[in-house]
Amino acid sequence: MNWIEWIGYAASFAILISLIMTSVFKLRLINLGGALLFVVYGLLIKAYPVAFMNGAIALVNIYYLRRMTLQRDDYFSVMEVSSSSRYIQQFLSFYIEDIRKFLPGFCAENVTKDECWILLRDMKVAGIFMGGRKDENTMEIHLDYILPDYRDLKLGRFLYETHKDIFLKKSYKRLIAHPGSEKHNKYLKKMGFKSINHYFEKVLQ
Repeated sequence: MNWIEWIGYAASFAILISLIMTSVFKLRLINLGGALLFVVYGLLIKAYPVAFMNGAIALVNIYYLRRMTLQRDDYFSVMEVSSSSRYIQQFLSFYIEDIRKFLPGFCAENVTKDECWILLRDMKVAGIFMGGRKDENTMEIHLDYILPDYRDLKLGRFLYETHKDIFLKKSYKRLIAHPGSEKHNKYLKKMGFKSINHYFEKVLQ
């Protein structure tokens, strides 16, 4: 097997990996890499239709990646709802298996739900947030769940950074969250939470 064939295998592998990504952004990014490798492969073996079609695919991916990158916070919003609403109950029931991949011990019946918010992106439901008041200035986060198509961290940054006044207006100056899976813990750290003893903490300023 020569090095040109390895490029073809690498391109195919990248396309395969892109198809199992839950994040649309990651899917397009990895798919772009695979398409560009196929362009190189097609040119090297003089299969110009392969190079042309994958060049077009690469341009489509670049277009949508640019759109995703340029999206502003204006596309995000939060809608407060009752945790006992039928929609919330059905949402949790439908996604419970995926939720428990990140928070293995999550049980909707056992959490305090002083706050229940639907997280919207382009006016589409992108996730659910639930929390309870621990004390006068502290919120205990029970659930911060984002749907697979929107796991590019933008919604989290909207909630915890650019629009943290959502919490401050309700007198929440300190947020605490319980650890979950490794991915969930990494997400919390990226959102500015610090690991303290057996929980994560974020102080809002």
